[in-house]
Amino acid sequence: QEEFLSLLGGARTSPAVHQFLVNTLGEAGVKRISKVLCGAGKELQRIVLEHLQISDNLLHNNTGF
Repeated sequence: QEEFLSLLGGARTSPAVHQFLVNTLGEAGVKRISKVLCGAGKELQRIVLEHLQISDNLLHNNTGF
């Protein structure tokens, strides 16, 4: 379970988990899922940075710094 969560988080997996995924999904399936997870990670990063920017602007506007 820990390795699967790491996979979703963008971390590398152990050779055993990689082999399981290749055997289960095929090489093309693994590449397709990798692209989807990468895109989701980039979108999540964009959203977090956008909210941090908004929070930073609010903080500066409210404190005068």
